[in-house]
Amino acid sequence: MAGFSRRLTFGLSSVGEFQKVIFRLFAPPLCTVCDVVLASNEAWLCRRCQTDLAAGAGHRERRLDLYGGKSISVRYSLAYGPAVARVVGDMKYSDRPGLSALLAPFLAFLLASMRLMDPVLVPVPLHAAKKRERGYNQSELLSDEVSRLTGIETDSSVLKRMRNTRSQAGLDADRRLVNVKGAFRAAPFGGLAGRHVILIDDVVTTGATMRECACALSDSGAGEVIGCAVASSG
Repeated sequence: MAGFSRRLTFGLSSVGEFQKVIFRLFAPPLCTVCDVVLASNEAWLCRRCQTDLAAGAGHRERRLDLYGGKSISVRYSLAYGPAVARVVGDMKYSDRPGLSALLAPFLAFLLASMRLMDPVLVPVPLHAAKKRERGYNQSELLSDEVSRLTGIETDSSVLKRMRNTRSQAGLDADRRLVNVKGAFRAAPFGGLAGRHVILIDDVVTTGATMRECACALSDSGAGEVIGCAVASSG
């Protein structure tokens, strides 16, 4: 009953959201995006929303400046619109880890077009306390799914979040930078030298988190670091 209670109350900010959770618990499953009742052969999204999401997929890129004049490429597939925000938000905050299987193909789609030298997938880590609270790290789930689809090894051990930082949501760009500054550490002998390290995350906004992760990996002797996210709002 305790677990049921946590799922029921976690993240509920209005009576309307409470009603949606009750409906999802005791009624047929609803589309994550538009809330229509799903057909028996549909999972997570209705056919229309599946089609709309897939139609928006592409090969997009932005660059993040690191320190010392360096930069990294961040590849992403989708623009961060309302539908993507709903799917990602439900995966992270509504105890729906299965949505990672819906989003991972967008990452695999990006990697299929890249020439990679001995690549390894490294998910952006959560602090241990945050992972216990949520029950999972959505970036690890995405990385594991991408590994299953592509055969590329995933390694969740080489990069750690050392501080339990507050959520980046709601912070402006400057405060995001301060919030995650020095929060990550990479293993000094993680076996990443000469390898393409693919940093996996769900969404990139200002890029502060991915920038700090890339710096930690570069400082540990990693080869080329490339960011890879489902979506970007930048």
